[in-house]
Amino acid sequence: MHFSGAPTDIWSCGVVLVALLAGELPWESPQPSTTAYANWKECPNLDEHPWKKIGTLALALLRTMLVEDESRRATIERIEKHPWFTADFVKNKGVLSRINSDAERMPDNGVPLKRRRCDLGYSGDS
Repeated sequence: MHFSGAPTDIWSCGVVLVALLAGELPWESPQPSTTAYANWKECPNLDEHPWKKIGTLALALLRTMLVEDESRRATIERIEKHPWFTADFVKNKGVLSRINSDAERMPDNGVPLKRRRCDLGYSGDS
């Protein structure tokens, strides 16, 4: 199988973006035998994890990045023009401040990080 540098990097960045925004990977492996990947490729149910954790604008960007056909996959130029990429997140500082202040109020009660992540609905083994 042939891999082209830039399209492969765009795919990888899409997977990393899902992980950053949702706190979990989109699928185990991008193979037709992987149910989560097959669902994404055919007709994604955006009410399931990890997609329901991601905003509409970011999902629209991901739908251009996580395209199996390299010739149809977003380019860096297209990504740089996408509304999610060009959004002025500073204007939404109030939202970010609220999130940060909530995080600061979270108690550090000595419970291991893995346990706290499980309390938040994360079920991964790492």
